[in-house]
Order: sequence, then C-alpha cells, then structure tokens
Amino acid sequence: MVSLALLPDELLLAILTQAASVRSIKRALRLRLVCKRFANIATTAMFNSGILDCEEISGRTYRAPDFWAKYLAHRTLMHARRKTQSRNVNRLLLVAQHICRYRHASADETCVTTAAITDEEFRECVLELCKMVTLPQNGGPFYIKDWLADVTEGELDESSLDFRDLLLRAAAWIGEQSLVVKLVGEGCNNLYPGRPSLFLSPLRAASYRGHVDIVKFLMVDDSGEAPHISLRPDLIVSLAMPNDHTELLDLALDPSWHRGQVTPGDIHKLRLYALQETSNVETFIRLLGDAKPHIDDYELRWLPMRIHLAARRDEADIVKYLIEKEGVDVNDNKDDESLFQSRRPAEFFVRRWWYHERAFNLISRASRHGHVNVVKILLDAGAKHDHAIEFAATCGSKTIVRLLWEHGENKDDAVQGAFAMAVDREDTAMFNLLEQIGARLADDVRVAVIKKAQEEGLESMVRLLSKDANASSEGAF
Repeated sequence: MVSLALLPDELLLAILTQAASVRSIKRALRLRLVCKRFANIATTAMFNSGILDCEEISGRTYRAPDFWAKYLAHRTLMHARRKTQSRNVNRLLLVAQHICRYRHASADETCVTTAAITDEEFRECVLELCKMVTLPQNGGPFYIKDWLADVTEGELDESSLDFRDLLLRAAAWIGEQSLVVKLVGEGCNNLYPGRPSLFLSPLRAASYRGHVDIVKFLMVDDSGEAPHISLRPDLIVSLAMPNDHTELLDLALDPSWHRGQVTPGDIHKLRLYALQETSNVETFIRLLGDAKPHIDDYELRWLPMRIHLAARRDEADIVKYLIEKEGVDVNDNKDDESLFQSRRPAEFFVRRWWYHERAFNLISRASRHGHVNVVKILLDAGAKHDHAIEFAATCGSKTIVRLLWEHGENKDDAVQGAFAMAVDREDTAMFNLLEQIGARLADDVRVAVIKKAQEEGLESMVRLLSKDANASSEGAF
C-alpha cells in the first residue's frame, strides 16, 4: 500500500478533504497531528470541507483567533465567486478593494483600477479585515453560515455614509492614516452607526492594532458622531492593553487632553484593567505601585486571581514576580476535577471530556496551555502537581509531561487521565511517550478507553490499545 505521505499535494488534499467532511470537527483537527506535512494540508482540507460553517465560533476565537480569521477569509473569497453574495461578503470585499486602490493611488498619486491590484495583495487585505471580524471584542455569537447567508439587496452605494463608515473603520484597523483623516473630515466618525457594524469603531480598531498616530488624531476629534470625550479613555485602554500597547495607555490616562471630563474613579478603573491585562512585567510593576493601596481584597482575592491569569497566559515574569515579591502561595487549595467518576471499574464523568477548564490548580492551568517556563517556575516554587500531567497530555506538550514525571509526585488518577486524554486526542506519540518514561496504563482504565475509542470510531487507538495489551500480557510471563 502506498503511503499517503508520498502522494502529491493535490491528491492528498482531495483525500483529506473527504476525510474531514465525514469526521467530527474534533477528529478532523486531529489530522493535523499525523506529521508536519499533514498540518498545513489538513487545515486547508477542513476549510474546503465546509464542516465548520454551522459552528458558533465566538467561543473558540479566544483559543485560535488566527485559525478562524484564515477560515473566514477562505470562505469569503470562495463565496465571492458565486453570482449571489451575502451582504457581509459583498461589503467586506468592496471595502478591501477600496483599501487596495487607495494604497496604489497614494503610492503613485494617480487613480488606478482594481486591475492594478495583485491577487496576493487583495487576499492579504481580506485576511486582515477578517481578523477584525472574528475578534472576540467585536461582538456576540458569530456563525459562518450567517456570514455567508444570501441576502437580496440593491447595489451598495459606495458614496453613502454607511459604506464610508465601514471604510473608516477598516482604514483605522489596517493603519491607513491619510485615509482616516480624509474620511473623518467628511464626517464619518460614528461610534454608533444606524445598523450593527461588521467592524470595530475607528478608535477601538486603531487602539487594538497599536496605531499611535491614528489614535492621537481620533482621541481629540469632535466631528460627526464621534464618541463623547469621557468614553474615549475606556475605548482606548480596553482594546490597547490586550496587546500591551503601553504608549496608548499613557496617552489615554494623560489628563491634559480630556479636559477634566474623566473622573479619578474612572482613571483608577482603567489602571486596574491595564494591570490585569498587561503581560509586560515592567508595566505591571509600575502600575501595581500606584494601584495596590486602592485594590479591594488584595491578598485574598486579587493576587490569586492575577497569578492564575498570568499562568494561563504564559506571563512567566509576572508569575515569578508575584511569587518572589508579593509572596503568592502557589498551592492555593484549588483542586482539579478528576476525569474519573469511579475506579475499578473505571467510569468517566462524560461531560468532563470536553470541559476544558477542569484545571483549577495553578500548575495545572499552566500545563493545560502548554507554558513550559511557567511550569518550571511553579515547580521550583514547590507547586503540587495535582492533575497537571493529565492537562499537559491534553495540550500535547511532551516537554511538560517529561518535566512533571521527572519531578515525581504524580497522582495515579492523573497519570491514567493522561493516557485517556492521549487516546481521546488520537495522539499516538503522547501515548507512547507515557509508556517510555515509565507510566503504566491500569487494566480498568484500558478497558474503559478501549470502549470509548470503539464508540467514537478511533480505529488507530483501538489497534494501539489492543496491541499494547497483548505486549503487556506477554511481558507478564
């Protein structure tokens, strides 16, 4: 039999597209784990299969924003070839065309047509706009099927205020400052348009992307229906700090421009929000010095909350600072939820297979997200493992699994959970690693995971578990 890995890309893509279309989303994602070559082709295959169209993706964009933006761009460009287009697709494509045309015109100061725009330029612009559409801060539930839904409407008036409002938002996001200035001068700066918008408001869009000069321009603009001056610091800080644009934080908090219309209480709330969102340890220390005396329940509630947030987001320097300088206890008596309802025989809590936030222990949170440096810091500080090795297996981090195993103190339930999660993810390499380092799959858990693998059609794992069981039996003699 010819190995799939030897097939040309076009044929392999066709095979994987068909495989993705008949699998669940979770199983289709696992195709990317087969090998490096499969990783990119399997992603395109999932896009082509359309299995993601009916998914509500707003809850997933936090974990993989680039993946969903690429998928939306892919489907948008594919949908553009149809005779009938959805309102959303039509508007986004038209905005992208205008942005590209403006760039060419600005470069040579002549009016050019869309024919001068290369396909690569246009695709890149569409992808950039899709990154804003799928941004969690951009609104509520998002369904691809709704985005692609055909809606009958007349030809879009490109001179209308509605369209130019969209264009301004896109220009602020992408960083086309001269176009922003032009459209603001035409009265297009509108925080609340007449209908829900595809994009973030101009000030929020520029703040998220860190376009300092555009933010400086918009933060003092009073034309059109611009946001009230008292709202602007919040609009800036809430979108700038997730990306650590600290220059924008300092701009927003500077009292010289908002003419006393922002209260000291509001400034304190913004500092506290920035302190929570920043991943830069220098900024964190600076903000903490001002805010610490005013934080309620600082030691009992705020510090534990902040170090858990830092562990989840891979803010290793902040984790280390909170442990060494603020004396945070790395064992805060928050226990993980076990995958097992009972043992001997093993029974699983069914709902906990897909409940990703079972990791309540600090080191388990870091392990769940694959943050090696944070795990090392916590181990050095004496963190108890709880179910950390199970969550390391869940995220596929072989490095963390080895670290935890070599450190010792791993509960049997946690080790058995690691085997179970390797099977659930069809991660043969992780399963084999657990055995190589000396972990052993218990008989009752083997029976339970074989049953689960059979029910879900995980043929490769059923074969692996059966073969492994036979090898274990032979070794016993």
